[in-house]
Amino acid sequence: MTLGERTGRGRSIAERSLERWTEKLGEPENLEDLLTLRLSHATWDPFVSETLMIEPSEEAVTEGLKSAEVVAADVGMVAAGIRRSVERLGLETVIASEVGERIPEDTVTGDGMRKILEDHRNVAVVVGNAPTAAEKVAEYPESIAVAVLFPVGIGAMEAKRAAMDAGIPVVTNVSVRGGTPLAVAAFNALADCVTGNAP
Repeated sequence: MTLGERTGRGRSIAERSLERWTEKLGEPENLEDLLTLRLSHATWDPFVSETLMIEPSEEAVTEGLKSAEVVAADVGMVAAGIRRSVERLGLETVIASEVGERIPEDTVTGDGMRKILEDHRNVAVVVGNAPTAAEKVAEYPESIAVAVLFPVGIGAMEAKRAAMDAGIPVVTNVSVRGGTPLAVAAFNALADCVTGNAP
């Protein structure tokens, strides 16, 4: 498992931090435990996992990621945080905010996610910011292999609920909380589970 550290001191801080949360929460025995550990570690909040949702099952989301052919991140920060996991999976990342266009009826990121989902199948979607990108998941369920959704702001809750109602494999939270750290931690945990790198 990697935590994004680049220096000896950074690695030491990350490892000590994760050890502290492992002592508090216990060794993970399944995907939900691993997600709880990683989300708590990423936010330093023991309650962040109380609204965690894995739908329809742990097996469905892990199989979904195994079947993915491309990863769609909403923004560059998310793509940077999941880069090593994506490489381990042998996939490539497309960034919605970089392929979208300015159109009156949507955001650049929303338009970019629409384009990605129209052009690809078996997409692993990772959203840590833009509700307009997350809402495309429910609009294009036939394109989705798995979705890791932690958008924030106006429309975030609605996008999360719509994705769960669409019957596709989803990791999200029923909360107004979200953001890049949660999306990155959740995707990396899922990738570690799939690639056998989980502790």
